[in-house]
Amino acid sequence: MPKCRLCDRSGWFLSLTSRGLCKTCAPIVNINISQLARIIMESINIVNTSKNLDTQLSRCNVIISRAQGLLSYEIRNIPTIKPHPADLINEFNNKRELLIHSSVEHDLGATLDKIPSTKSPKVTINQLNKILLKIHKYKSQLKTPSLLDQLQEKVSNKIKELTSKAVFEISDNLLSIDSSDFMGFYNKSADGKYIVAFQDRFSSPGKVVLIHNDRILYFIVMERPNDAFVSNDGTVAVNDWLFTDDLAGAFYVVSPEGRILIKHKVEANLNHCGITADGQIAWCNTCTSDCQPDSDKLLVFSAPKASLIAKIEGRVDPEEIIANEQEVSIKIRGYYERYDYNGNLLNAEEAQDAYYSYLLTTSPYELIKIVRSILRDSDLPRLSDQQFRIVRSILLKIINEQNLDNSYKAQAHRFLGDLSHSIEDIESTIVHYRNALSLDPKVGIKTTLAKLEKQFLKSI
Repeated sequence: MPKCRLCDRSGWFLSLTSRGLCKTCAPIVNINISQLARIIMESINIVNTSKNLDTQLSRCNVIISRAQGLLSYEIRNIPTIKPHPADLINEFNNKRELLIHSSVEHDLGATLDKIPSTKSPKVTINQLNKILLKIHKYKSQLKTPSLLDQLQEKVSNKIKELTSKAVFEISDNLLSIDSSDFMGFYNKSADGKYIVAFQDRFSSPGKVVLIHNDRILYFIVMERPNDAFVSNDGTVAVNDWLFTDDLAGAFYVVSPEGRILIKHKVEANLNHCGITADGQIAWCNTCTSDCQPDSDKLLVFSAPKASLIAKIEGRVDPEEIIANEQEVSIKIRGYYERYDYNGNLLNAEEAQDAYYSYLLTTSPYELIKIVRSILRDSDLPRLSDQQFRIVRSILLKIINEQNLDNSYKAQAHRFLGDLSHSIEDIESTIVHYRNALSLDPKVGIKTTLAKLEKQFLKSI
């Protein structure tokens, strides 16, 4: 019995086209296949003729996505085009890899060929650094990033060869290397054997350089490196502020050989970073952001395990970090939080009590922000007894503060009213809402208060 391969309609008198489609489905499918095939053929031509890598890669993506559209027909045995969509997807996935590798290889070959005629190594080093940046950019787009490993090692080794004899100078807080057109801030390891320097060029890629016993070990190209620190074993922690108008950054941990151990992106601006003297634990903290998971956080990493151990509330620098084989103790705000290497907090109750005790010592302006954060992240009816007690203590502290703007006290009364409402204490809710309105008529609870007052009068 004839059956349409798309809509599955069947019948003895059903007429089908050469593609096995009924008269209803055929026009739609034929137009769609024709349009997709035209886009694919145009894109193949651009890939084969363009000299711009980004254009070629973009068109490879177009071919793959359109071929995937045709593949849905092929799965239902509806003929489309030749080569078959599955073959096109495979071919241009491989083509992407080849284009990236060939482009980097060509750039490297051209740079190396010019070395004999180049008077200053500075020009060659700059070109090689650009190639490293290109590798860094495209490596994440490869299905097999290891394809570029050999080229990356070749470039890095050439830079080491050209810079190993370079002379650097230190004056005040700056380190300069004339042969590499480098000048940036620097920090030394605790034992003074390593120096890490970073150069933020703002509008063009910057560099991080590691020096050991007066010998330059490597240059690494980053977008906007800042706050680089080095341990006694040569492991480097560095913040990259990135070229973006968005709130974003990338935190790196780099081995003494220049290998990226950790790259962690956040949707917030980066503040500070650091690394322990033994190179085992690295950290960074973030600024305020609309992305709540990344906003005002302290992130702590295990460098050898290349893993995130802890994400702690607050834009704080750790006062001390103690690590052994089983756990990591992080001292912040005068108390320790203990984590295992899977990121589990081992003393959660003790740490939370210490954190809330610390909150009560902060300024009322900060306290209001904290209360907002707690109430935003928790449904009021689901606040734990401890959270309820702490939030109430904070709000009472705000209300009793001297010389505090009435608008803040009004917000505190409003939040106290919200807490009372969550436990169905209507009378206390009304009292706090009235106090809030008397301090700030624009606190935003007039309608809610009116409803509660009517409800309360009916219950009397």
